[in-house]
Amino acid sequence: MAIETRYELLVIILDDIDRLPQLLNALHEAGVSGATLLSSIGGYRARTWLDQIGLSGLHKMFWTPELRRRTILAVMEGDKIDGAIAAAEQAVGGFGRENSGILFTLPVKRVVGLHKRHRSQESETLPATDLTDVTIRETRLEQVRHILNLPPMTIPTDASLLDAARIFIQSPCIQVAAVVSQTGHLLGLITLRSLA
Repeated sequence: MAIETRYELLVIILDDIDRLPQLLNALHEAGVSGATLLSSIGGYRARTWLDQIGLSGLHKMFWTPELRRRTILAVMEGDKIDGAIAAAEQAVGGFGRENSGILFTLPVKRVVGLHKRHRSQESETLPATDLTDVTIRETRLEQVRHILNLPPMTIPTDASLLDAARIFIQSPCIQVAAVVSQTGHLLGLITLRSLA
């Protein structure tokens, strides 16, 4: 009679995403052959965020640094789980540390398709990089110095949203405008994105 392999699901909800690269490397070194990463947010944080911002902020929820978390899922043989837990603990500096995250495992009754891929010695072909991001990162300051010398843009409090949009259109390089009172006092800032 063949011995049936026991599998477990390793679940890590990582609060400190600066440690994500070390965590993934540590898991790989511990024999975890693959993992799935998901953007996630805790229920309390999501509810608090929506109470403060409203539904209009829903699209920003997963991009706000204070809210960003990662959930890592990995199915593995049960005999590798202790090594993976130890490696993860070390990589994040211990899950007992405040704002580090949590780790837990679940028994897996059945797995289909876990070992179907054999990695070649050649590096895997990755999806094409968005060249817009690369271009922005590699832009020299000399090329954008003229933008830094733009005059401030102000919007009076009695302006309509349509008026504010027109003001932004007149200065396409400016992304933020100051909302000022009739006496010239700063009341707040409005971004081009908030008008979209």
